[in-house]
Amino acid sequence: MEIKSSVSKKLLRLLSFFVLISFAYAGPEDWGFHNQGSGVQLFYSKDKVSKDIFQDEVTGLLFYNIRYNFKDRFILYFAGFLQAYYREKNFYGQKQIEKHVDNPFKDAKTLQSFIRIPFNRGKIVLDVGKRSIVWGRGVVFNPTSYFGNVNFKSKYITYELPIEGVESVSLSFYSNFYSLEGVYSYTLRQGAFRLSLFREDINLLVNLSYFRDLEKRENRTGIDIQLPIYFISLYGEFVRVIEEKKNVYTAGFDISIPLPFITKLGVEYFKDYQNEKNISPYIFFQSSRLRIVASYLKNYSVGYSIVSSRVDLIIKEEKLYISFIPSFPLEEKAKAGFESSNRFFITYLF
Repeated sequence: MEIKSSVSKKLLRLLSFFVLISFAYAGPEDWGFHNQGSGVQLFYSKDKVSKDIFQDEVTGLLFYNIRYNFKDRFILYFAGFLQAYYREKNFYGQKQIEKHVDNPFKDAKTLQSFIRIPFNRGKIVLDVGKRSIVWGRGVVFNPTSYFGNVNFKSKYITYELPIEGVESVSLSFYSNFYSLEGVYSYTLRQGAFRLSLFREDINLLVNLSYFRDLEKRENRTGIDIQLPIYFISLYGEFVRVIEEKKNVYTAGFDISIPLPFITKLGVEYFKDYQNEKNISPYIFFQSSRLRIVASYLKNYSVGYSIVSSRVDLIIKEEKLYISFIPSFPLEEKAKAGFESSNRFFITYLF
């Protein structure tokens, strides 16, 4: 009986994954909702975390995104959000309920605020201020994104907000065959350089990078490659943490399916900075009114798996969205850090 029960559970888990994967979102490079303009977002979340705490949360988010171009002489850019939420917690086994409404101005946060100045007809670009700096091609994990803190947990669980920037100054140079970018964060005391080499005729892209943390005295070198072959795109990222003699990497591919709507199948394998090895197959689909992603992550080192999907229904010309995001671990819920997460968004951009 126990053997049959175990087999039934495995079949149920497999069936749950295929039910989720039968859905379809816009693309792995834009994994969640990223603010592309000023807008208002209403958010409801029902989360059950692994420490016997049940949490209901209703959140209101006000996004703003302002760009102003002064006749191509310089560009001002601001992005952020204002958050207010009502939270209720029920501790199992105890009669303890906590309710409160936070001051919305307390949780106001500036995500980006910088000035961009182009020189020599845009071949040289200077950025000064708080800016998100995301390098690499990885869908789930980006080891060469030194400043962005882009990791699989942010994309599987907390990916509804754009990535917060860092206070920095950067200088970039662009030519027809290569580009060179240097970044220095004066608050984190971190710097990085990246040399990009590309062949437009075959869409080959190779990036060489170097990162230095002046506070921790840590050095990293990295390389990331993207090579499209017909309808298949191969990509990989490799980082060497020199002082710790540690290697971190991402390798994956996706297949574009020639249909009237955008559809891709892909898989990514990576080792993160905790030396944990993971694999994540994914599928995404986009039509004029519907965007869906379904993904599965298996952590071999700790031994848990996470299923996540997102459904975006576009009501009005990509301005009004209704989104549903369910996520849950299939095994080892305590190690994954949560038991289930169901989120619902209504977003309007203007």
